[in-house]
Amino acid sequence: MLVNHELNSLLQKIAQRNQTALGDFYDSTVRYVYGLAMHITADIRLSERITQNVYLYIWHNVHSLKNSDVPPIEWLINITRYQIMLDCSFEEQQSSFRSRSKGHDDPV
Repeated sequence: MLVNHELNSLLQKIAQRNQTALGDFYDSTVRYVYGLAMHITADIRLSERITQNVYLYIWHNVHSLKNSDVPPIEWLINITRYQIMLDCSFEEQQSSFRSRSKGHDDPV
């Protein structure tokens, strides 16, 4: 993995909308994001979606890291944890909705 100053440099380029920098940042950090998602969810499909959402978040919100004393990898892990909470909550809501919908279809 790249060191903090190299990740910071990539994040600065991402803030300038450099897609290659996003790809390099992804390649350097994806194993941490996906690994954390898999460790917590134990669900391949959900972990892939979480990983995608994390990097979309970075692309759209990289400016929020400016003037931050938080190291890039710590920022990335915090985003990943937040995304896991969001996606797991969404999955629970969808599962609950599907269960209720099936209950209405069954004759009583």
